[in-house]
Amino acid sequence: SDEPYLSVGGLTVPFDIFAEFLPTSHRGKHLLVIEYFWTAGSLMTPLFAYFTLETSWRLFVILCALPCIFSGILGVCLVPESPRWLISVGQGDRALAII
Repeated sequence: SDEPYLSVGGLTVPFDIFAEFLPTSHRGKHLLVIEYFWTAGSLMTPLFAYFTLETSWRLFVILCALPCIFSGILGVCLVPESPRWLISVGQGDRALAII
């Protein structure tokens, strides 16, 4: 078939990277909290649709985009660069500080 295949497999990459930065003693708890956010988002989407789609599909899209925008901004501000990338660009001292 000529149609492209879409999947959500790439969504696990940030989850795995986050797990690498967590201490083993707290890893399970923190990763479970992330899974709760997936569940909350799955429940909120149909609720947003129910309350907004009859008036404005644009409002529905905005409400669904807000968590992504918010988490994207937090990610840029709070998540450090990959130590491997920092070493590849000659910033080994910063890489060691992150590790």
